[in-house]
Amino acid sequence: MRRLLFFFIIILGNFLPLIAGKQIDKLCSNNFCLQIEDFKGAYQYAQGLRYKIGMISQIDDCTEWHYLDFGVIEGKRCTSADFHVENITKKTYHRQIDSLIIDLKHHYLPLQVQIIYSAYDQTGVISSSVSLKNLSTTYPIRISQVPSINLGFPTGDYEYSYLTSGWANERKLHTGGIQNDTIYLQSVSGRSSTDYSPWLSIHEKERDIFYNIQFAWSGNWFLKIIGAETISAIFGEYFDNNELTLLPKEKVTLPEAVVSGAYRSMDNAANNLHRYQRDYLLNIQKNNDPMLVQFNTWFPFQIQITEKDLKPYIDTAADLGIEVFTIDAGWFVQDSYEQEVGNWRTNLKKFPNGLEGIFNYIRKKGLKVGLWFEIESLGEGSDILQQHPNWCLMADGEPIICDPWSRRRHLDFSKPEVFEWALEQFDKIFTECGGIDWVKLDYNISIGSHFHNSEGIAQGNCLRKHILAFYKWLDCLSVKYPNLILENCSSGALRMDIGILKHTHTSFVSDETSVNPSLGMAWSSTLEYTPRMINHWTVGMDNHLPVIDESLSKGYWDYMFRVPMNGQFGISSRITEWSPELKACAKENIALYKTIRTIIADADCYHLTPQPDYKDPVGWTVLAYLSKNAHSAVIMANRGRGGEPTFSIKLPQLNRNVSYEMIIDGKKQGVYKGEKLASEGITLQLDHYRASVVSFQEK
Repeated sequence: MRRLLFFFIIILGNFLPLIAGKQIDKLCSNNFCLQIEDFKGAYQYAQGLRYKIGMISQIDDCTEWHYLDFGVIEGKRCTSADFHVENITKKTYHRQIDSLIIDLKHHYLPLQVQIIYSAYDQTGVISSSVSLKNLSTTYPIRISQVPSINLGFPTGDYEYSYLTSGWANERKLHTGGIQNDTIYLQSVSGRSSTDYSPWLSIHEKERDIFYNIQFAWSGNWFLKIIGAETISAIFGEYFDNNELTLLPKEKVTLPEAVVSGAYRSMDNAANNLHRYQRDYLLNIQKNNDPMLVQFNTWFPFQIQITEKDLKPYIDTAADLGIEVFTIDAGWFVQDSYEQEVGNWRTNLKKFPNGLEGIFNYIRKKGLKVGLWFEIESLGEGSDILQQHPNWCLMADGEPIICDPWSRRRHLDFSKPEVFEWALEQFDKIFTECGGIDWVKLDYNISIGSHFHNSEGIAQGNCLRKHILAFYKWLDCLSVKYPNLILENCSSGALRMDIGILKHTHTSFVSDETSVNPSLGMAWSSTLEYTPRMINHWTVGMDNHLPVIDESLSKGYWDYMFRVPMNGQFGISSRITEWSPELKACAKENIALYKTIRTIIADADCYHLTPQPDYKDPVGWTVLAYLSKNAHSAVIMANRGRGGEPTFSIKLPQLNRNVSYEMIIDGKKQGVYKGEKLASEGITLQLDHYRASVVSFQEK
C-alpha cells in the first residue's frame, strides 16, 4: 500500500503543474498562435502568468512554458511570477480583431500592468501592447528595460537575422547563429533606425519556421535575444537615461510590437506583416493611389533654387509624365540653411511671386505640388530659438545641441505652445501656396537619450512625450488637410518604422541614390515594408551627382530607372540637360512604371535571390510581386556584374487553372497557363547591368 501511495505521489507530482493551472486561453491568427495560462504554481514551477507562442502544430504538443520578462522594477529584475493575475478578458472588435486583455498586479508594489494581445483576422499577425500604472498616491516607481513584447520559442536550433542601418547605408541584412549567450541591439541616438532597424527575424532551422517581429516606435529602443536551453527575445522602448519614473497615479502605455510566424521562408512571415500593414496600419491616401511619380529638386539644385531656374524643370517634368513636383529645402533660406531652420518664411529674392507664383505654374502644367519641411528642429540663428529656448528638449537646464556640426536644437511638441506654433507655420505656408498636395517632412538631427524636464528632473519620458505628440501633430494635418500626402524622411531613412508610418503615407528609402546600393536597399525595404510605404528616386551615376552618363547604352539607362521602381518612384536629376534620347528613355520607363504600380503597391513580395552587395551587386537580383488572389504579378529582374546570363523563375503562387498574358518590358509575349508558369516557369536573359520588368495579367 505504501509503495502504491509512493508511486501515486510521483505521478501526481508530474501532472500537478497541469492540474494546478487554470484553463489555457488561446489567440490565433491563421496558423500562428499564442497560449497563456494563469498558473497557480506546483512542484518546481513558480506561480504566475505563462505563455507559449508559435505555429499551432508546433506548440500544441510543446510542454515548455515561458514567464514574461517585466524588466527592472525598483532595482529588481521581475517576471510574471512577481505578479498575480486579476482578470483575463476576451473581446472581438470590428475588422475581425480578437484580443486577450490581461490585468496583473505586483505582489508587493502598488503597480498594475495590463497586457493586450490582439490577433488580426487571417494575417498571421499578433500584436502586444503593455500599460503600466502606479496605484500609489504617494510614491513614484522606477522602471527600466520593460519590454513591449516577450517571445519564447520551443527548444530547437535557431539563427537570427537583423538589419543594420546608417546614413546612406540603410538596411543591410545580417544573419548569425544563437548560442548560449545574450545578444543585445539598441538604438539610443533619438532616431529609430540610425544603427539598426527595429525589426528581427528568428529562424527555427529544423522545422523551417520563421518569426518576424517589428517594433512600432520612432525613438530609442532595445532588443535582447537570450540563448539558453530555449530561445527568447524581448523588444521594448529605451527610456531617457535608461529609466522611467512612474509618478503616483500615472499610467504609461508602451509602444506596440507585432510578430508573425510562417513556414518555409522569411518572405512568408514578412508578407503576413505586410498584410497587417496594409489592412490595419496604413491609411491609404486616395490622392496617392495609384502611387504618384514625383520630381524632387534636391539633387539638381540642393538649396540653390529660384523661380526662374525651376520653370524649365517643371516643363520637362510634365513632358516626361511626372505627376508631382516637390520643391525641397532652400525655399526659405536667406543665408545659411543650418542656421535658419525654423524661420519658415519664403525667400522672396528667390521667389519674387511667393511660393504661390511657382506653384500656380506647376499646376498649370498639370502637376500636383509638393514642399519640404523640417518642422521639429531649430537652427541656432532661428527667431524662435532666440525667443523661446524653453520650447526645446533640455538637459542640464539648457536646450540640447543635437549635432556639433549643425548645432541645431530640437523642439518639444509635447508643449502645447510648440504644437500650436508648428500647426500655425504649416497653415501659413499652405495658405501662401494656395494649397499643397505633397509634403516631405524631414528630420536631420540625432537628439540622443539624455534629457531633463523643465524642472531639471530626469523622469525618463521627455523624448517619448515628444514622439507621441508628433504623431498627433501628423494626424492633425491629415484631418485638417485630408487630401495631403505625407512623406516621412529622416536623413534618408534613419527614422523609418511602423510607428511613424502609421501616421504618414510613404517614406524615403535613403539619401544614397546610386544605382548599386539602391538595388540592395530595394531588396531589404520590401522585406520590412509593403511596397506602398517606400519611396526612392533615380538621380545619377554617383550619390549627390545628378548626372547620367550619356555615353552609356540605353540598356544601362533602363537599369538606372528601374531599380527604384520597387515601390513609389521618383526622379531628382538634371533633367533639363538630358539629350532627347535620354528623355525618351525616361518617358518610356515612367510609362512602364505606371502599368505595374497598381500591382506592386499592395502586393506580396518574394525575394528570389539574396540581398546584393551595396557596392558591387554580382549576378541577379530578382523580386516577384503577387497581387491579392493572384490576379496579376510583376517580376523585377536585375543583373549586375558577372553571374550567369540567364535566370529561371517559377511562380507557384499563381492560380494554376487561370491563363495569364505575359508582358516583358512593355511588349506582349503571349498567353500562358498558370500551371505552366508555376511548374516550368520562364527564363530571362540579360547582359551585365541590365533590368527587365515582366508582368502577368489574368485573362
